[in-house]
Amino acid sequence: MKPLFPAHSLRAPRALFLLSVALVAACEPLSCQGRVTDNIQAVKQDDVPALAPRCPDGDFSGDVDVTTQAELDTLAGCNTIRGSVIIHDSVDIVDLSALANLQRIDNGYLLALNNAALTSINLPLLSNVDNGLTAIDNPALTKMILPALPNVEGDLTLRNNARLAQLSFPQVERVQTSTAIVGGVPVVISVGNVILGELPSLVSLGGAFPVLQGIDGSLEVFATGLRTFAGLENLREIRNQGGAATARTKFRVDKLNPALAVGIDFDDGFNIVPAGNPDLVSFAGLNDLSTIAGDVVVGFNPSLRDFSGLDDVKRIENGGVAASLYVFENDNLTGFLGLDGDGDGDGADDGLDTITGSLFVGLYFDRFGQPVAGGNDRLVNLDGLDQLQAIGGAAPGAPLPRGLILAFNDELEDLQGLDSLTTLPGDLVILGSQRLASLKGALALREVGGSVIFGQLLRRDGQPFDPDEQVEDNKLKDVGFPADESGALLPQVRDPGVRFDPNGGEDGFDVLTTIGKDLVVAFSDLADLQLTNPDSDNNLTTIGGRVTLYGNDTPTDLQGLQTVRQLGGLVVNFAVNAQGDLRPFPSADFTSFAGLQVDALGAGGLHLGFDDNLDDASLATLPAFATIAGSVTLARAENRNNVGPTSLVGLRADVVGGDLAVCTLKNGDAAPIAADLDNLTALDLDNVGVVRGDVLVRSCSELVDTSAGLRAVDGALELTDLPSLRQLAGMDQLQTAGAVLLHDLAGLTSVSLPALLAVAGNVEVVNDPALSSLAFGLTRVGGTLRLVELGELGDVGGLQALTSVGGDLELIDCGALDDTNGLGALTDVGGDLRLRRLDSLTNEARAGGAKDLSFPSLVQVGGLEITAMDDLEDLAGLESLARVGVDDAGSLTGGGALVIAGNRRLATLFGLQGLVQVGRKLSIVGNERLTEFSFDDDDGDREPDSNKNGIVGDIDDADAVFEAGFVDAFTALGAPREENGVPIGGSDGVVEVRNN
Repeated sequence: MKPLFPAHSLRAPRALFLLSVALVAACEPLSCQGRVTDNIQAVKQDDVPALAPRCPDGDFSGDVDVTTQAELDTLAGCNTIRGSVIIHDSVDIVDLSALANLQRIDNGYLLALNNAALTSINLPLLSNVDNGLTAIDNPALTKMILPALPNVEGDLTLRNNARLAQLSFPQVERVQTSTAIVGGVPVVISVGNVILGELPSLVSLGGAFPVLQGIDGSLEVFATGLRTFAGLENLREIRNQGGAATARTKFRVDKLNPALAVGIDFDDGFNIVPAGNPDLVSFAGLNDLSTIAGDVVVGFNPSLRDFSGLDDVKRIENGGVAASLYVFENDNLTGFLGLDGDGDGDGADDGLDTITGSLFVGLYFDRFGQPVAGGNDRLVNLDGLDQLQAIGGAAPGAPLPRGLILAFNDELEDLQGLDSLTTLPGDLVILGSQRLASLKGALALREVGGSVIFGQLLRRDGQPFDPDEQVEDNKLKDVGFPADESGALLPQVRDPGVRFDPNGGEDGFDVLTTIGKDLVVAFSDLADLQLTNPDSDNNLTTIGGRVTLYGNDTPTDLQGLQTVRQLGGLVVNFAVNAQGDLRPFPSADFTSFAGLQVDALGAGGLHLGFDDNLDDASLATLPAFATIAGSVTLARAENRNNVGPTSLVGLRADVVGGDLAVCTLKNGDAAPIAADLDNLTALDLDNVGVVRGDVLVRSCSELVDTSAGLRAVDGALELTDLPSLRQLAGMDQLQTAGAVLLHDLAGLTSVSLPALLAVAGNVEVVNDPALSSLAFGLTRVGGTLRLVELGELGDVGGLQALTSVGGDLELIDCGALDDTNGLGALTDVGGDLRLRRLDSLTNEARAGGAKDLSFPSLVQVGGLEITAMDDLEDLAGLESLARVGVDDAGSLTGGGALVIAGNRRLATLFGLQGLVQVGRKLSIVGNERLTEFSFDDDDGDREPDSNKNGIVGDIDDADAVFEAGFVDAFTALGAPREENGVPIGGSDGVVEVRNN
């Protein structure tokens, strides 16, 4: 039985070939490097003497393993071998003349591996090999001649044969896929790749493949002595049938799938490694090649001048899968001449007009998608791409760029050669090109469907490269960046990098009207943003995404965007990573938003990072926006003092569709990041009316004035960590908010939101130790109302209009609070009412009979917790409370528990005489002075009365309590029952009375 996976179909460096009658584990194309000889297990025929002739009748069935000349001589009479022929690790085999009569190798392959003295493979009669031909690590091999072979079934792999100079396959018309039927199903045994690698003596393919027309797999040529591809004049197609299934494609983030690879190899981890052809100057010889079904990768060929010889390649595609062209690290490449066709030379396939994937010039990726700089040092322009009309721009995987990427080509001057490109669905990325003087050449480009990016490169984790960070491994080492005085590598497009003439527009795009996504300028030196001729009838009018500027020397303003009428957003001094988070990168001289004339921003929002160049005068140059559909960020972008404006009056937007964050970065679900504007003393948001998201004002160290013209905040109004703020005032127009969160305001003494009538979510006033006055116009809180750690708050009179709280109501650790009369209108609490550590509430009688604890209108709560109220003597003031954890329809609500615990001076439960229903649990625990158990007092003498509501008895006699009918006081969700002797009301009610 033949091996299912022949050694020549796969490869890895120093691969272990395990040869048996059942299985051969071997290596992938493009990855076998050097010797691959370890631990070969010989497969012998036990019933054949070692030196006896193997083919007395001319035929032999089984795999043949040969390591000596004597063993080879036993095959001298063989015409047909039904199995693989494996010749390896020999020291005395000089040629294969013993196989001069061999005509067929059926159900197997021919492998010559690590034979020290082998100089020639000449099989004059061989007319069939089912599963491919492989010669690896044969240091003396000079020629391989198979004159009778009409086709190669399976891979042809010739690798690391240092002296191999002559190939002759005069009748081979096709290198094709080999298959076998396994279990009744066709299985691909070997794809049909042609792999010529590490063959320094192979300087010509003349006479090698004179009639070869097609390759079913890929063509991979690396580390050879070839100057051209002369000898392949009849090759018309490379079908790349097995490329997508290879491990390197599956495991690489970019899904690289080369059909034609020239100058590259792969390591064990499927990373690209340099393996250039040092003398290759052109592709001459491939003039009839018209079909390349997969990626084309050309890299590390130091003598390559252009692409002449590929004039019949019209499309780079792979059926329904996008295919890309990668060109990098070709030191003498000056352009793409050759891909422009041959004019009237042959009248067919006149030039490359379509790349279905992307065009990467000067950039490639490691296995994980990390960018690796690979500029072509002498590339001046893109001449030769004159017929290119479409670049598909399919994304290989985020955050990889897609479209047309021109990176680190130091001599690139312009885009000459892109004369026919009208639309670019993907991105246009230009970075690290120091001599780029204009965008001339892309004369017909009207629309970029993706982003136009100058100077920004994202790492594999989606974060922007920071030029000041330490560069390690192969991330951006030796990328051709200019160095500053400190020697740091700066990824710049420097002057005279990308400059535009705002008058004539000769240095810009002639007819570009639309950028579908972002315009990004980073670490660059652009005189302005004049991308098109302002006097032309075809001006840039639409940028669907954001304009993002960061880390630049220039521009100083937004001049050049005057013609833009639709803009998706604006980001200044922040990089935006692949996840949409902001990272500060200040620019040297950006001072003004002059030049921006749109009246609205889209979902990209407005995000301004302030440095010492942006101030009040800068904000005043912003246009008045009717709407900003996305979020707004106003925060520090530079780590120094005295940064930012004194107020935000220059921000004019009637509606903000997302969040409004001040002095903080709100990135995804992560905790906000403090970014103080230490010049900011007043919000002065008088020109902002509605915010559909949150308003987050956090960590503004000098803010003293919160004046704003806000009418509605659909999200949360959150003010946190504002140490200089004394009064929250000036928001008199605010009528609705999704939530109000006032946390950690150490100096805050008063809150005034008089027009705020309803809050859909929570109202939290927490850890504001100096707060003494609280004034809301609230009638309803849909979520929780929390008044916690307010040491100076003496009353809650500012909540007198509040009638309903949908969630919990918490009054906790407010030591100065001496009454709750301000909650007199409150009728119901959907969650729990928690009163905890309110040290000034004693419930001692006052003039007119008023009590400290007073909820005169409160009828029902979802739960009631009165704990650690050390000076509370009774519960008077809760007389209206009828239901705990049960609504008026008899359904359970809230936590359903009545908990009275740890109240040191509580002597009576007087005040709960109106209570008739408790939903789930009654817990009276640890009240040291509680001596009686009664919720009834009809005659007002504060003594237990009749069993009116079924809750009456003596604390010392629990049995009497229960026998008196206490169980019946619970809402009956089921029949009353006992668990471990404890009476239970309904299906889950619990009574706990102890330690009183």
